[in-house]
Amino acid sequence: MNREEVTLLGFEIVAYAGDARSKLLEALKAAEAGDFDKADALVEEANACIADAHMLKQAY
Repeated sequence: MNREEVTLLGFEIVAYAGDARSKLLEALKAAEAGDFDKADALVEEANACIADAHMLKQAY
């Protein structure tokens, strides 16, 4: 893996982490509003983002 590929991989992992963070913040707002079903769904989506980042790392 060359330097450019490592850089791109890093950007992709950071993007997945950002998506997960956004979903978790939205889940927190939903929970504060009492919408726990939506909060649970958003937490699951955030977990999927983290898993995708992990799988991306494993592919290289």
